[in-house]
Amino acid sequence: MYAKFSSLENLVKTHFLHVVVHNSEKWNALLIFRDQLRANPNLAQEYVELKQSLAALYSNDELAYTAGKEAFVKKVIQDFRSNNS
Repeated sequence: MYAKFSSLENLVKTHFLHVVVHNSEKWNALLIFRDQLRANPNLAQEYVELKQSLAALYSNDELAYTAGKEAFVKKVIQDFRSNNS
């Protein structure tokens, strides 16, 4: 992962980049998640609302925010795989 800061004094992040191995399990899972959000506006809206609530709840705890999204992401990927195996 790579984070870009606009100010090292205040540590204001402006970018966050994830790097994964091409065609790896993680790569494929992230593409499934992306494609499911693109294909289902209701699912995408649900994810937006989850992220907004987590951002408000964990405004100063990036790890908790990320952990809060994990179950949703895993469920979307698992549901896709279950329905397409």
